[in-house]
Amino acid sequence: MQNTKDLFLTLDKQIEGIESNLVDSYMSINEGQAIPSVLNVVMVDVYGTKVPLQQISTINIEGAKSLIISPYDVNQTKIIEQAITSAKLGLSVSSFDSGVRVTFPPMTEENRIELQKMAKQKFEDAKNKIKPHREKIINEIKIMEKEGMSKDDHYKAKQDLQKKIDNFISKLQERCDKKIQTLSL
Repeated sequence: MQNTKDLFLTLDKQIEGIESNLVDSYMSINEGQAIPSVLNVVMVDVYGTKVPLQQISTINIEGAKSLIISPYDVNQTKIIEQAITSAKLGLSVSSFDSGVRVTFPPMTEENRIELQKMAKQKFEDAKNKIKPHREKIINEIKIMEKEGMSKDDHYKAKQDLQKKIDNFISKLQERCDKKIQTLSL
């Protein structure tokens, strides 16, 4: 029989993963400045394998509104251009003889509203990812009760679980609010 401590340790790891994914996805939301981390989500098909853009090129800032991507293999320039375009990051992409230039468009009110909606959707997605983990732990706690856990311990375990989930969602909400505030500036 598993104990609640082990269940909660497993949940903590799952929560960290979900939170880390949300942080990464928020870094990929264009804030109107040339930030290389926006390209972290870009995967490039190289020789039949999807690899992160950072593994096959260098990314340098060129002014406040553009990045220069220099592939290690110049023959991959077009593939990189296509990968960035298909990632739908709202960026202008053009290739030149030795690389790719990514230009960040000026932020309009319409862009800001759209990006804020995207940030909220990513928050909701992260929140929904915890639900199956929560349900699994509730089922485990029910099994533990059938195997001899006292009613008080069962009740306390469910309360502790709910507290942990509420804290997690609150933390995600703070991250979402910060991102929305950044997009409002």
